[in-house]
This record gives sequence, structure tokens and C-alpha cells, in this order.
Amino acid sequence: MAEFYDQLTAESRMLVKTGRGEEHRWLKPAGKRNEKLDCTVYALFCAQMLGLHTLSDKLWARLEAGLEPDLFAGGGVPAPNAESDPAPVQTSEPPSAVAAAPPLPAPPTARPPAVRSTVPNTFIVSDSWSSRL
Repeated sequence: MAEFYDQLTAESRMLVKTGRGEEHRWLKPAGKRNEKLDCTVYALFCAQMLGLHTLSDKLWARLEAGLEPDLFAGGGVPAPNAESDPAPVQTSEPPSAVAAAPPLPAPPTARPPAVRSTVPNTFIVSDSWSSRL
């Protein structure tokens, strides 16, 4: 666990002289590893892009409840078998009964074509400038 936090705090913000003056930059000392920091930043970005920060506590609780087995549904816990690997955990609900993710938004509708400008073509104003991009 100590290695995780060492890598998470590997970079430090330092004042560096550049051609434009002094700027603050995040620098990693030579020989120090920071893969855990990179992976954490990537995971936070992905969570933000998926909109996980917008889900309510009520929805998170419902999703969690759908994944947890019911401890009082009977069936009990099987006795451990010393001669083989443990059997996979069986839940009381089939996988299809687990709470589904919120529905995707409707696809965007097509916009009507843009109306051409009536401004005459000159070297200053041209209605076809964007076609050259």
C-alpha cells in the first residue's frame, strides 16, 4: 500500500524558468515511478466522461443491492472442500434481474441544411471560406 501512495505523490509542482518567464510545471524526479498516478488520472477521466459523478446515491444503492447476494434467502453457505477449488458463488437472482444501467439518451436529430449567405463574394467576405477547411 505504501508503494501506491509513493507513486501517487511522485510528481511535484515546481517553478521552472522558460523562454516566456517562470512557469509552474508538474515534474517527476528521475528514477521515480508514477504508473499508479497515471492510472488513477485515467480512471477519474473515464468516470467523468461516463457521467458517474451525476448518478444519485439512491441509484448507486440500487445498483449495489442488485449485485449483493441475499444473505437470508436460504441455501446457506456450502462447507469448504479442501481437495478442490471453491465453487463459484451462486446468487438468488439470475443475472438478468440485476438493476440495469440508465437508458441511453436519444440520438441527435439531423439539422436542416444551412442557408447560403446573400453577401457578395469579395476578398474580405466570402461565403465559401469554410469549404476550404
